[in-house]
Amino acid sequence: MSVPNQTPYNIYTANGLTTVFAYEFYLISASDIQVTINGNEVTSGYTVSGVGNTNGGEITFLTAPANGSMVIFERVTPTYRLTDYQDNGDLLADTVNKDFDRLWMAIQRAFIYLGVALRRPLFGGGPFNADGYRIANLGDPIDDNDATTKKYVDDKIDANTDAWKEADKKLDQKIDANFIRTLRVPESYIGSLPSVVMRRNKIVAMNNDGNPIMILPESGSASDVMIELAKPTGASNIGGLGFLTPEMFSENITLNDDFSLALHRTIEAAKNGPVKLIILGSLYKISSSFDIPDGVTIRGGGQKTGVYLETAPAEPMHIIFNMACVGSRLENFGVYFNTGGQGSISAVQVYGVFLQANSKDCTINGLTINGKPDDTVMGFSNGIRCTGTGNKILFCDIQYCSMGITHRGEDFLIDNNYCNNHFVDEFLQDWYPTSPFWDGITGEGSVLCTISNNTCECNGQSGIYLGGNGSYSHSNKYLNNTVRHNFNRGIDIGVSGTPSETNDVNGIQASGNFSQDNHTVDLWIYASSDAVIVNNVCKKTSEYETIFGAYSLKENRQALAAAGFNCNILGNRLYTTKNDNLSYSASGTNTIFDDTNFINDGASGYIREVLFAQKFKNYKGVTTPVLRASSNNVTLISSSAAYTINDNSIIYEIDLHLTANGGNGNLYVGTFTPLSGLLLEKQSVEVTYVSGMNNNFLPGSELFAYFLADDPAQLCIARRYGSDIISDIPACIGTGTRIRLIAKATVNTTTKTNDATGISLFGHSFLSEQGFANGVSESLGLRAFNYARGGANSTETALVFGAYKNSYMPAGGVIPASGAVELSPQEDAVWNGGAWAYVTLAGVQGIINATNVGGNTSKITFTRSSPGEAVSVPSAVPMTVLSWVRQNSWSTKYLTDHPTFKNDIVIIQCMRNNASWGKGISDVTAIVNSLGTGKFVILPEFPYSYETTGTAGATTVTNYNAQLKAAWPNNYCEIGGVDLLQNFKNHHNPGYAQDVTDIGNGITPSSLRYDNLHPSRYRQANALWSGVQVNADFVARFIKSKGWA
Repeated sequence: MSVPNQTPYNIYTANGLTTVFAYEFYLISASDIQVTINGNEVTSGYTVSGVGNTNGGEITFLTAPANGSMVIFERVTPTYRLTDYQDNGDLLADTVNKDFDRLWMAIQRAFIYLGVALRRPLFGGGPFNADGYRIANLGDPIDDNDATTKKYVDDKIDANTDAWKEADKKLDQKIDANFIRTLRVPESYIGSLPSVVMRRNKIVAMNNDGNPIMILPESGSASDVMIELAKPTGASNIGGLGFLTPEMFSENITLNDDFSLALHRTIEAAKNGPVKLIILGSLYKISSSFDIPDGVTIRGGGQKTGVYLETAPAEPMHIIFNMACVGSRLENFGVYFNTGGQGSISAVQVYGVFLQANSKDCTINGLTINGKPDDTVMGFSNGIRCTGTGNKILFCDIQYCSMGITHRGEDFLIDNNYCNNHFVDEFLQDWYPTSPFWDGITGEGSVLCTISNNTCECNGQSGIYLGGNGSYSHSNKYLNNTVRHNFNRGIDIGVSGTPSETNDVNGIQASGNFSQDNHTVDLWIYASSDAVIVNNVCKKTSEYETIFGAYSLKENRQALAAAGFNCNILGNRLYTTKNDNLSYSASGTNTIFDDTNFINDGASGYIREVLFAQKFKNYKGVTTPVLRASSNNVTLISSSAAYTINDNSIIYEIDLHLTANGGNGNLYVGTFTPLSGLLLEKQSVEVTYVSGMNNNFLPGSELFAYFLADDPAQLCIARRYGSDIISDIPACIGTGTRIRLIAKATVNTTTKTNDATGISLFGHSFLSEQGFANGVSESLGLRAFNYARGGANSTETALVFGAYKNSYMPAGGVIPASGAVELSPQEDAVWNGGAWAYVTLAGVQGIINATNVGGNTSKITFTRSSPGEAVSVPSAVPMTVLSWVRQNSWSTKYLTDHPTFKNDIVIIQCMRNNASWGKGISDVTAIVNSLGTGKFVILPEFPYSYETTGTAGATTVTNYNAQLKAAWPNNYCEIGGVDLLQNFKNHHNPGYAQDVTDIGNGITPSSLRYDNLHPSRYRQANALWSGVQVNADFVARFIKSKGWA
């Protein structure tokens, strides 16, 4: 029988007449009920009925309980079991049920009593709860935390009262004894002493009314001396004291006042006197800047001491501690400042500490810097700006600063600092350059610096950044840093713009760093050369979406990206998830990447030109061979290939399982796609195993294989019978033919052909700028083939594109066996002075160079590429311009042959150098008409800075841009009614007066130009962007909007 959910007791008040009372709970035995009257158990004088009934029964008393007495019935189940179950005995249901019923009855009773027990909360601690009931029969307390009784407390109060009375008696005696010795006045009242301001540094006297007043002591008296020593500045009068404090120079002020003057006086005393140590014992309000002299140390007592710039400065570039000094130190105090939400990234509102270019061997140790104390508004600030030589920044805690630490100079040690501007964990939103949240530690123009053991997290841009940006950085070490949850990259090392002698980053070592869950790439090397990236841990975890929420990226999430030159990537541990785009990417040149790098099974990797541009060591992988579409009735049942790459050599083992239905021809197998378009210096293919060929494979036949010359990514398998090569492989393959091969190839790393679809650029200097081509190429993930030339006009562009062919004759009617020869005719506005191109003329390959001879007229000189026999050319013949790339880009070398450029996404901008813009329209028309696809982009021309609104030049630019748009409305570079030119203007700096003036004059903003026309290669002073990148981003967006990439 089951045990119902019942209350196992009943309570009644007797009336002196009733003898029968119900009990309303299940009993197994009459002995299981306990009867009490007024709290006393009764064991006889009654009978029990209804035992075994689920709903209970009745108790019948022989004599009715007295009127008003309390009668209680309670089920009391024994807490023992007498039933013993025997092996192989009967297991009777009634016996088992009753045993279990007793168990549950006992549990119910236990929980009833537990409900009235003295209890405390199970979790979180807390006192016992008596629910308003008294606790009786407590013993007297012994230990401090024992409970006590009312009697004990009353006894203690009585004893203490007696003691107080005795003490009061003794106190009265002492007061009486002292009173007779007290200086008294006969009047009933005397005025009180003045306030502290009036009492400070004075002695007591009485006025005409007999009330106390304060007067100055006589100069030179003992009182005067004692008062001087008692002042906060008194320590300055003791010659042997080894430190100075602001209080020594702070007459008549308190900590609620501005301590700037006192601190200036303290620093001046340290500068001029023998004592060079200043102690900050409090947190001082300030309002000015402090110049630190040579050899002076300012030391505090932790973050509760230091300085607080409470009111935001009226002008930007305010420096709190200005250190144009040698060997000085700031140690162990706080620097707190209010920016008022003002400033910009190019003109920050406040610098906490600025080590100037002439500073040397200074140390900043243990500072706490906060750019948003209390409820102030986040503005632009720099915690510590470090320039100079040999300076150290150690153990600083820098928070709520736009940039924690910035450095430019030599031989710095930046170690064990914490930088967090809290963009990600407190202010997460879309990031813009106008945001006051930038990088944790930023370096530009730094040499021989060590950045180690720092933690940079939740910053608005990268955790640690080192860039060219118009400067040269080299030989820096980034060791054992921790960078997490930053909104751009973790460690970001790269060159903005095109690397040059004055704009470069090289010789960097990044070792032992831990970079996790940053917004884009955890460790990034871009356009930097000779970097060593070793033993770093880069992680993307499942917490990424939790950290960044709605701002989580779907692209460009990877652990490591190397797009530099001659970089070693060794011994790193790379962790990603399936949600990430890449575990790593190698897209630079000559990257050394070996099998000491650990890569988990998260995202895949990407290697650009693995055999041509990189040096991967013992790099292993697998691929799946496929059959070329024209493989004549052959079916691939299964295939596999495992390869090993070392530098520019590859070895791979291929296993093919085939069937066929007869036919002619050879068998063409696609193997390793990255070999496509490359030139092979060495190659060999060995057929190691053949089985399952049919009877057409005559005895004496053998298979041999080789790489295709025009496409090394494919192997050709053919049959040799004696000295004959017979093209009948499909006819020889059986129903389950197995072929295994070992292929080896060594790639030529200096020359190649490339027919891959990419972006091709034709025009003048706007397009020949590497940064533009690289930017578009990188955004689209396509290679760039750049045929543009600075100074080119539209006709030269059309000739290079192959839209036209002009005819020429060498002087004397002969191309000489070697050397140069002038061509005729001389032409106007065709090949501008300085133009060049690789061409063929009358079957002879060479290069032409154009020289201006007056006005728009140029002469052309042809120089053959290699000596040979003289060639007679008695009349003008068409000249063909070769499809050789004319500019380097990150993806394509100068002079790469790319004959299929007409099938690319073609970008055209070519009229700015024209003498006739009308001719430009016809030249562009010829180019478009000779395209292989409709995927081309027409870019508008830009005005010179002197072609302001209303000038003839401005009118020409506007009119011809309108004609370009009208002629090719679907290909003119415009998004939502904004074309490339207007977008460029829209990126001006509204806080820069010259930009505002430029926009008002209808010209492009000065901040985005490096001269009177051309977009800047990197972000200049007063600019929010680099001009080249603005254009590259917009063109890439336009191409994506068309669905072409």
